[in-house]
Amino acid sequence: MERGRTAAAGRPWRRCGRTCGPAGRADAWASGRRARCRRCWTFTWRCCCGAASLPQASFTYRRCCRRCWNRGTRGTGCRSPPLCRSCLARSGTQPRRTFTRCCCLCSPPLRRPARRRPRGPPLPPLPPPSAGAVGVATWALRHMGTRAGAVGLLCHATHLLSQLAGEERPLGRAEATAATEGVCRVVALSLGLDVPQSPTGGRLALFLIGCSRVQRVGLDCLAALAAPTEGEDALGRAVVKVLLGCLGSPDADPSVIAKAFRALQRWLEPERDPVWLTSDTEDALVRVLALRLEDSRWEVRDSSLEFLAAGVSASPRAPGSALAPWLARHGLHAGAAWDRLSDAQAYVRASAVAALGAMALGGDGAAWARALATLHLTEDDVLGRLCDVLSGDVECFPRRAACRVLTACLRAGGSLRAPLLALASAPPARTGPAGAALRAAARDPDWEVKVNALEFWEAAATLLAREPVGPAAGGPAPALAVLVAALRDCDRPAASKACAALMALADAGVLPRRGGAGGAGGDAEDGGDASADATDDLRRLDLPALRDELERRSDYVQSGPASLLRDILASSDGALLDGADCY
Repeated sequence: MERGRTAAAGRPWRRCGRTCGPAGRADAWASGRRARCRRCWTFTWRCCCGAASLPQASFTYRRCCRRCWNRGTRGTGCRSPPLCRSCLARSGTQPRRTFTRCCCLCSPPLRRPARRRPRGPPLPPLPPPSAGAVGVATWALRHMGTRAGAVGLLCHATHLLSQLAGEERPLGRAEATAATEGVCRVVALSLGLDVPQSPTGGRLALFLIGCSRVQRVGLDCLAALAAPTEGEDALGRAVVKVLLGCLGSPDADPSVIAKAFRALQRWLEPERDPVWLTSDTEDALVRVLALRLEDSRWEVRDSSLEFLAAGVSASPRAPGSALAPWLARHGLHAGAAWDRLSDAQAYVRASAVAALGAMALGGDGAAWARALATLHLTEDDVLGRLCDVLSGDVECFPRRAACRVLTACLRAGGSLRAPLLALASAPPARTGPAGAALRAAARDPDWEVKVNALEFWEAAATLLAREPVGPAAGGPAPALAVLVAALRDCDRPAASKACAALMALADAGVLPRRGGAGGAGGDAEDGGDASADATDDLRRLDLPALRDELERRSDYVQSGPASLLRDILASSDGALLDGADCY
């Protein structure tokens, strides 16, 4: 019989950490890498005492042999027990290998010293700046040898280049042109639009093709390098061609498509040369937009609608405002935004509402009229649809967008301003579903919707005080009634917004004076009583004190005799103990 085996089991055995006595020797058995004593039923790692049957066991076991060493099992084949440093100091035995931690639980744990790897030859210097991004990529591919290293270095260099382009002191014309050409070629290689001629370029294209990380960083760099230049028509056409190829790629990631849209907005700014927008470019962009607006991924549809909203912007300094004429000529924007109002994704519906508002606020009223005629719609239909979104959408993002669009239409003086003022000045019983939706927005469950709705009513009260709509209208009184009711809102941001709006109206002279006769009246019927009550409340309110109270924190504690007396009276009132806590 070999040492370290039992007659019953015929397997390597060891004692567990407890005092088992001789019974543990006869009944012990082993299973796999662990040994278990039937008497104590504890799992333990097999000790290196089984080195007679398992060669090199002292190199594979993790526990220290200190217990076996003390129990007299030194002669069972364990010649070099793996001890820690503190055990070595007491036993005087030098093991072959020192493990991280032994069973003695010595503190601090011993860690194996790290092996020093031989360093290779130093890398050659980086290529000159004139080599561009392609030169950096080729250098990284040749001297680093791995795809991860080459892609990481290329992305880092491109990111630093975009940071240099965004500083106050931009790059020179030659440097910017070389950088733009290099980054454009790298993006084209990653998209498979450029076919390299050299073996190194083929290997680089094999590494970069389909890499969304390189595409995202490159598109960010192209957007940062978009600066007004003269005499660079060929470069601009090449960049726009690459961006359109990225937008039309069927395998492009949604984040890559969003960055391509942003870069295209920058490169089609009105400060740039209009010859870049050729007929072929316009047709290609129309096809790409029509394709992406029907994409199955909601992120792509959302990015397309954001691009449309920026394209029809009326501001001359806004990115992409040069796209408005040909968007109106192709009749693409209004129909796409109107159809996306019924999208299944809330973010897409919110972007569609924003795009529709940008079209309504556009400076070219004839284009908006032609778009409505093409869709067989009227301005009342558009206003009713926005109010339906405001009152009937289950998600908060479209409701917030609808509130912002209606407020912008009221302040900017677009074609929807007159019907909005008529709704805001009429009593509640005469406004219909649209007016009810505008008033219900001030009591929306979402606090941001309420804040945006209160901004609308503040603007309406200011405009109605200056421009009365008609003799039958109630003036600013209905709007003031909505603002006064919002002072008692449970959401502190909404109440603070209502208080700030009323104070601004008081400074403008719209509110009635305290203690004086009513300056803002209303109809005696159909809501006139509510307007009169709101006017009376305004005369009695101390708005500065209310503002200070609303600006206090929720954990504000008053210290004083009056506060202490109120707390004592409140605690002694037995009726309050029976009330249910709202929290």
